[in-house]
Amino acid sequence: MRITKRQLKRIIKEGLQGGGYSSVIVMSPTGDSVLVDGQEVDPLSIAYELEVASGQSVPPEISRDLENKLMMQMRSGYVEMPVSWSSNTGWEF
Repeated sequence: MRITKRQLKRIIKEGLQGGGYSSVIVMSPTGDSVLVDGQEVDPLSIAYELEVASGQSVPPEISRDLENKLMMQMRSGYVEMPVSWSSNTGWEF
């Protein structure tokens, strides 16, 4: 198995930070879904997709807040939501 330079940098960065996850949720080109790490996702299943992508659970209260903010942005027609998890701060968006 080969590791790209980009993957190696990310692994080193995560190691130095004590592990973590970071992404930006954006609206898909069709406008009916969002993209998480390049994967098309239904906005109402965003918490599950973030759990899969990060390996960290999303508590129900954070899931509700995240979905509400995401749906507000969807209604405005533009989505760009940075989201991250770290062992020090938990989920932030």
